[in-house]
Amino acid sequence: MCATFSWGVRGNMTEALSMTVEGTLILSTIAVARQFYFPRRTVLSRSDSPPPPPVVVPVEAPIPTTTLTTMAYPSVRMLLTERQFSHEMREGTVAYVLVGLESPTTSVEIPAAVRPLISEFDDLTPDELHDQLPPLRDIQHCIDLVPGASLPHLPHYRMSPREHEELRRQVFELLQKGHVRESLSPCVVPALLVPKKDGTWRMCVDSRAINKITVKYQFLIPRLDDMLDMLSGAKIFSKIDLRSGYHQIRIRPGDEWKTAFKTREGLYEWLIMPFGLSNAPSTFMRLMTQVLRPLMRTCVVVYFDDILIYSLDPDLHLTHLRQVLQILREHRLIINFKKCTFLTSSLTFLGYIVSSEGIKVDPEKIHAIESWPTPRNFTEARGFHGLALFYRRFIRNFSTHIAPITDCFRKGQFVWTAEAEQAFLLMKEKMSSAPVLSLPDFEKVFEVDCDASHVGIGAVLSQEGRPVAFYSEKLNDAKTRYSTYDLKFFVIVQALRHWRHYLIQREFVLNTDHEALRYLNS
Repeated sequence: MCATFSWGVRGNMTEALSMTVEGTLILSTIAVARQFYFPRRTVLSRSDSPPPPPVVVPVEAPIPTTTLTTMAYPSVRMLLTERQFSHEMREGTVAYVLVGLESPTTSVEIPAAVRPLISEFDDLTPDELHDQLPPLRDIQHCIDLVPGASLPHLPHYRMSPREHEELRRQVFELLQKGHVRESLSPCVVPALLVPKKDGTWRMCVDSRAINKITVKYQFLIPRLDDMLDMLSGAKIFSKIDLRSGYHQIRIRPGDEWKTAFKTREGLYEWLIMPFGLSNAPSTFMRLMTQVLRPLMRTCVVVYFDDILIYSLDPDLHLTHLRQVLQILREHRLIINFKKCTFLTSSLTFLGYIVSSEGIKVDPEKIHAIESWPTPRNFTEARGFHGLALFYRRFIRNFSTHIAPITDCFRKGQFVWTAEAEQAFLLMKEKMSSAPVLSLPDFEKVFEVDCDASHVGIGAVLSQEGRPVAFYSEKLNDAKTRYSTYDLKFFVIVQALRHWRHYLIQREFVLNTDHEALRYLNS
């Protein structure tokens, strides 16, 4: 969303840049992936006198946040948020002259029917988290250490001056927001910076040492197949993404010292749940399940910070959307508006395209598979195998087709055979033409079609001629010696076991091409 603010412009600065200015220029910034978009040539100056020395910063929009550090006055820390930028412009000793190129901005397309609802709940869509701690809810992140374990106390990592300045800035920002505080903890791990795709840095904490001595707690992470099955019959969808979801959960009071990290300036400890702690995913999923439990399995599917809302028609969907937003407001959970999708007939969810017609492969994943170069080692071959394996439910006889590639893993050394290359090209072809899978309708009759060869077995689950899912399995050496009758019977047993949750206590049609199996019960 857009934040607009302005300052008076000094004539001597505009003359130096040969710019014609009438009145006050407006700076509109849109924070996207920690970047600022400048819509036109912009000059900024503080309005008090005497004017401070100008600093000319020629940039191209969008400008990574690191640009200001490199090109601006070296004694001034990098400016990221609107609040920090505004403070420096009013209180700082340096005036910034930013010469930006026009850049198109992106915004979330909001259907007309949803706009009144979004306006009503606009308090849930701030540009960033509030400068205060989230509420202390029933679910907090707990860190219980193994009794008798030695506490880690590790030195900070060495960094370049530029990296250190960036780390110092990010820690200072967290201190301002109240998300961390100075610490005297005896348990300390180092902080580090990880580069992001846009050229900026993300601060992380190397929590491996503390995770080793943390008691692991388990919470059920929902199965992807089960979540997709819930969408059967849905026609309208919305998706809500939480903003920095982990940072909206408090550390259990008394456990903060166990999250301490070290920089060159000193020790700090988290008051909110950071990334990297071993039980963090379970804590977050517990919170989301508790908060949205009244709507789950009726109109909501939750997977960590992704909330998928599904309905049979638009009017009912608006009611469901209001209920979700009301619950988020009651629990003071902030959403990331730019990553939300509202009132649509199809959307991307967990690597699939979900629509009223069913589910299909994400085109981006298909492109990744099609452009995958021929593997040259185990790592590359396993990478391709893993990506293809994620979509195995879309490919009939998947295990049989990919068997030559999996055979490369069993040999003492990596040998990419002609058969593996042929399978590699075949999998690309199969993925590019993968069908749309129908979501199961438990009011209709299921059909199971089975087939087998001496390489692998396969089956298709369908309804009214439309595939719901494919199943396949590669045979080991012992099973390849089964007789034809045993092999055809084996695939039936495996298919019924695999889809037991669909077929148990239901009538279904079983199709096989082996005549003798017709008399199985005689």
